Amino acid sequence: MPSVRASAVAIGCVLAAFSRPAGADDSRVGDIVVELGNVFDTRKPGESAWLFRAANRLHIQTRPEVVERELLFARGEPFEPALLEETERNLRRFSFVRKARVAPKPKPDGTVDVLVRVDDAWTLSPTAGYRRVGETSEWRLSLGEQNVLGFGKSVSFEVKTGRRGPEQQFGYGDRQLLGSRLGFDVLAQKSAEHTLYELRLARPFHASISTHSWSFAAWRRSEVEPYFFAGVAAGRARRTEDSISASYGRSLGSTPRLLRQGNLSLGRTYRRYEATPETGAPLPERSARDTLSLGLRRERLRFVKVSDVLQMSRDEDYNVGLAVDGGVGVSPRWLTKEGDRVSQDLRLTKGRPLEGGFARLRLQLSNLAARDSRPTTNVGVDAVGYRRTGARNLLATRVRVQRIVNPGAGAALTLGEETGLRGYGLSPFSGDRLAVANLEDRFLLADDLFKIAAIGLAAFFDAGYVWRPDRPVRGSDLHSAVGLGLRVASSRSTQTTPLRIDVAYSLQENGRNTRWSVSIVGGHAFGPD
Repeated sequence: MPSVRASAVAIGCVLAAFSRPAGADDSRVGDIVVELGNVFDTRKPGESAWLFRAANRLHIQTRPEVVERELLFARGEPFEPALLEETERNLRRFSFVRKARVAPKPKPDGTVDVLVRVDDAWTLSPTAGYRRVGETSEWRLSLGEQNVLGFGKSVSFEVKTGRRGPEQQFGYGDRQLLGSRLGFDVLAQKSAEHTLYELRLARPFHASISTHSWSFAAWRRSEVEPYFFAGVAAGRARRTEDSISASYGRSLGSTPRLLRQGNLSLGRTYRRYEATPETGAPLPERSARDTLSLGLRRERLRFVKVSDVLQMSRDEDYNVGLAVDGGVGVSPRWLTKEGDRVSQDLRLTKGRPLEGGFARLRLQLSNLAARDSRPTTNVGVDAVGYRRTGARNLLATRVRVQRIVNPGAGAALTLGEETGLRGYGLSPFSGDRLAVANLEDRFLLADDLFKIAAIGLAAFFDAGYVWRPDRPVRGSDLHSAVGLGLRVASSRSTQTTPLRIDVAYSLQENGRNTRWSVSIVGGHAFGPD
């Protein structure tokens, strides 16, 4: 009988283990300590100079309540390690947070104390900038504060001149409106060829444990832009859009390891086109469209922490778990003045960790079907990879293939300096089939030079082309370029996307007097979408 009793106990233990959630225990959250660090740690010999002490005195530190509102746990609640990891990731998303660390400290009584350490970035950014893409130059003067009075609000003013002529911009952002989870954003841009006014109020899914979300947005955009007819460039036209939308999202049983969410939205867009002297094809008629959309999302949460993907001197978080995201939008006749229209979107993303980095593959399919016209289908494959090949080396790759079937008016794929092919100008190629590949070897010279700057070098190779609808796909059409680049970013401020100075040599004719080109642009040439 003892053996029978022992067997029963063993079976009970096995059943209990399988019936309990993975990682579950009886631990509770104990004391929570929030530590706030300034831009420079003057206790360290290398950061104790008078300049660093003066900068700390001028900088207004983040207030404790801003950090505390982001905590996904509270004293006395069950201890869940995944929520500590998610809190740390959420804190890193604030541009004014230079470093974030959430560390558990188990105690003999079974509780777990939690230390939350946040180090500030320098947030006041007066900037004089120069940008050159292809043969287009742009000057910029701006002043921004990303953490107004330590409350986490942002405000910015900017004037610039470039291919759109003189332009002014004002922006305001608040992720904790009136101490709540509400986000509020206002943006205004104005130039001779471009105008944008945007307002957004939202309560987003701030975490995996969020039960619901909602948003309201309205904007007006008017812009003279390249115009495409049946996938072929046809000059330039002015397009004006007015839009208003509202949405509501609901968690469908999400956990800290698995997101399951649904979203319902209703929006109205009014669009009209105006011809310019550069317009060379018939323009679409003005339209007013109401769209009802339903979206579903399922995402396994498995994050990796890496650096030098989109930023420099910052930790970045990327999910390599399987994610499926899709939706359906309908514009029936009873909801709009135009005929029936149905759109479908589906995205499938999967990644895997690599040495000091990750690889990720994304498949995307969208389809738009309207009465009395052929459906337009857009299908694409995008793969990126980042792998450490040395303590200071990161090998970065990207391959993208995309196709538009039956492109309608205004639909086209473009390729050039800003979309992954350096050395050939801004957007010299357009059509309905695209292929592009990028390879960069990034070398970090210094991640905190003089405690203020990160500096790196890059050797790169780009190859790609976009085929017009009236041309067959031929490998001999591919255009390619090689080059070297310099990367510079601030290591202690919010300006962590690098200034990219690239010298490229086109290996095929580029339609200009020289095959050499110099680009001065903000941000890496490619990255995860």
